[in-house]
Amino acid sequence: MVLYAAALVVLSLLPSGKGEWDQAFSSSLQNALHLPAYGLLVVITVSAFRRQINGRLGRIIIVSGICAALGVVLELGQAFIPGRTCSVFDATVNLAGVCLGLLVVVLCRKLFGLQYRRWRETASK
Repeated sequence: MVLYAAALVVLSLLPSGKGEWDQAFSSSLQNALHLPAYGLLVVITVSAFRRQINGRLGRIIIVSGICAALGVVLELGQAFIPGRTCSVFDATVNLAGVCLGLLVVVLCRKLFGLQYRRWRETASK
């Protein structure tokens, strides 16, 4: 989780411009990658802290909020990086990715949590 978050931070704050690392990717592809990147951040972070979260929805939402805050802070930080711009659209896509990740976590919690409870009930009989 730490390595993934660090990679997001580094990639978000690297300078951009002619001849820079990001020229291999079109701007639309770069924008499209925000959604899965932040969705995956939520899924990985919730998985990493699953014991502390203990399946509680409130704690899952708090973790998602922290991931959303990271996305907004990194977007604001781009205003100070050469060749980068702070974009409300990018911040919105980051937040949409967090919501997508939250949805995946909640759906998996409902689906697999129910199956686990049924298995435990059957095994205890």
